[in-house]
Amino acid sequence: MNYTEYKETIMTSKPDEWIAQRRLGTWVFKNDLMISIATERKSLMEMDKNDFLAPYREEWATKFSDPRAYMQRYVLRYGINAVDIITMVALDGGRAVVPLPKIGTMFITAWQDKIGQIISYSLREYFEYRDKAGITVK
Repeated sequence: MNYTEYKETIMTSKPDEWIAQRRLGTWVFKNDLMISIATERKSLMEMDKNDFLAPYREEWATKFSDPRAYMQRYVLRYGINAVDIITMVALDGGRAVVPLPKIGTMFITAWQDKIGQIISYSLREYFEYRDKAGITVK
């Protein structure tokens, strides 16, 4: 599999085609178990007061009922090889995770958006938080 095929496989996948082990912070593609996504650190559900996530304080990310927002990186892999890294922001105290927009804009790529959809608990909530944050897919 080459890089183009890898990205195309993920872009045409559906969120329900992924095995989510959220407590471990991992997602594995059911149709090719070599393709996976994993949090760089522990998942938000496993965090305790001694763990560290980078606080994120941009206005768009802190305007929710819980103003706490955190950055977390997700590593996309093929086998053991890291293929890409996508930075996400956990909003509303961790209730939703959206991709970090390009600096100086509120734009994300379709690639970032797809990864956000895959790792979300709910597509409805993902779109709701992405839209409320003012993020646009370009």
